[in-house]
Amino acid sequence: MNQLFSLFEKSSDAAIAIDKKQHIVFWNRTAETLLGYPQSEVKGRPCWQLLNGRTRGHFPFCQANCPIVRQIRTEQSAPNIDLTVNTRTGLSLPVNASTIPVAEGKTDESQIMLIHLFRPLPTAENMFGTFRLYFLGPLRAQRLDGSLVNSFHWQNLHVRALLVYLAQQEYVPVTEERLAADLWPDLPPSIAQTELETAVTHLRLCLEPNLALPQHSRYILFQDGRYAFNSEIPLWIDIQHVAQKGKQASLEPNIHHAIQIYEEILRLFRGEYLVDLGETAVWSQNQYLHARQLHIHTLESLGQLYEQINQPEEAKKLYLSALMLDVNCDTAYQKLIQLALPHSSRIEALQHCQHLASTIRSELDIILSDEFRQLLEKT
Repeated sequence: MNQLFSLFEKSSDAAIAIDKKQHIVFWNRTAETLLGYPQSEVKGRPCWQLLNGRTRGHFPFCQANCPIVRQIRTEQSAPNIDLTVNTRTGLSLPVNASTIPVAEGKTDESQIMLIHLFRPLPTAENMFGTFRLYFLGPLRAQRLDGSLVNSFHWQNLHVRALLVYLAQQEYVPVTEERLAADLWPDLPPSIAQTELETAVTHLRLCLEPNLALPQHSRYILFQDGRYAFNSEIPLWIDIQHVAQKGKQASLEPNIHHAIQIYEEILRLFRGEYLVDLGETAVWSQNQYLHARQLHIHTLESLGQLYEQINQPEEAKKLYLSALMLDVNCDTAYQKLIQLALPHSSRIEALQHCQHLASTIRSELDIILSDEFRQLLEKT
């Protein structure tokens, strides 16, 4: 098998070998360069979870027992297909994928089943990428080609709020009257309408700087008195991605892979939810609290995994980060005390308890769990 892999090691295509369990067993240098992951990080991982390939219509393609695998198992030839796949940076990469069957008819689950060959699509074909919005911190927007939106008009609060508003509708068209009333509630309807038209023009030019006529925008559509984000352009929003990846990490049986997923999630937290749009209609207290809870849950979950692999210092840093987000985070205090007690750090444990007691005195409405009270008594 090493002889087979040597044939693809220096291939200009990214070469990825998959066994019958759809686990990655080989990942050549081009794959490392193209997708950003070293082979040491991907071997043994399910290919479909890592790549998360989507078709031109943004429909999921990579999955357990995907169409390619089914064709190989029934000894059919697998056609070339254009997909977008995930990279380590979080960006989507459009590729053309071909497949070489290796082990038709064999039953050994560890047997190499197929080799995928990926090559990036030319820029002219890179029209089905993902438009990315980052809500976890100041708003960031990333065009289909991966470039960040950043221009003079992008500094306008209402231009950014308009984009978030349309994205939050999930492609459902919104009347111009409703948009104007929601985004400019303090203005008379006629003036709000004018402000909306100006903001739409500026937003379209932000998204497509070389657009000759704003009404020809492929991002922001207008029909029958309604505006909508183009449903043919896949939308990726970080807070939704965090929730999905968090579920994936919680179900990941390999502890090191789960740690990698949680660490990838943490990199998406750049600050408080839409911190620069807090005075607009698109900011929500519920979403703010939801984002903070996702952040805390990720920190605590990752801390627990570091405890399991006997890295208590890393776990402590994560629990302390959770407390920086919420000083009354009951679970993080429990974990810090549990970590302090077994290592004869009674002073450290008492310091945590004293800090907690001070917090309780100043926040009389806090109710501690029975388990936490027992921990305090133990110290």
